[in-house]
Amino acid sequence: MILWHVGTKRLMNAGDGEEDLPASLSSLFSNHSAMNIVFGDFEVCPLEKERAGHMQSVCIESASHLFVTDKF
Repeated sequence: MILWHVGTKRLMNAGDGEEDLPASLSSLFSNHSAMNIVFGDFEVCPLEKERAGHMQSVCIESASHLFVTDKF
C-alpha cells in the first residue's frame, strides 16, 4: 500500500499485505475494490530512515476519519 502525504511529494510504502493493517483499514479492503482511494488520518511509524528522493517504508499504527472514493 502506498501512502501519499497530501500537499507534498512524499510517498511511503506500508507493505504488501493486509495482515499488519489496523482493523479500521483492513475492513475497507473486503468491502471495496483495490482501485479505490482511501483518504484519512494515518499514524505511521518509520521502518527506515527518511532519504530525499526515496520512498520510505513505514508501518501503519492507526487509521481514522477514513473516506473511500474511486475518484481522485
